Amino acid sequence: MHTHRLACWLRFWCGLIVLLLLNACGPAAPQVELGSIGGGATPVDVVQTFFEEFGRALRDPQIQRDSVRDRWAARLADYFAPSERDDQRVALGAMLDSYASELRSAVALNEQFTLEIRWDDISAPANPGQRTLVEIENGRVFWQVLRDGSLIDEQETPLSAIIGREDSSVPAVKVGTIWFLTETYE
Repeated sequence: MHTHRLACWLRFWCGLIVLLLLNACGPAAPQVELGSIGGGATPVDVVQTFFEEFGRALRDPQIQRDSVRDRWAARLADYFAPSERDDQRVALGAMLDSYASELRSAVALNEQFTLEIRWDDISAPANPGQRTLVEIENGRVFWQVLRDGSLIDEQETPLSAIIGREDSSVPAVKVGTIWFLTETYE
């Protein structure tokens, strides 16, 4: 079924982006350069803002355009520690390219696909030190397909199943005074 293929594909790509958060591939992050963007004042801020931005990227009506995907990949990569950004920009760009391609082939002209990343709460330890795991409570990815305005399919997948961590946690690191996502948690 057309929507089943879309559901499988969506789970795969959402899982890929979250795996980018969890896989190790680089050295410890250096000090933040002046003018750096992304990150957050707290670990919760950076995780919440990243997932909000990631959801906006996936819903962007112009996501089919190369320049739009490139901007989103760069913007999302800025939430990662500075030493990880180049790798993340490449990986996020490839993920968004595949996402846009799949949307073109899986969603018919008379269909509308919507996606939302939802959660009840995001929390981190009160005194996280330089590295921490940020917990996403009841995180889920919700999507639906409308055909000619009528609902034909909708599903909700737990974010923990996509992340691959039962505790639904995301690693964060403090670089200078700013918190960033990181691929590693030590």
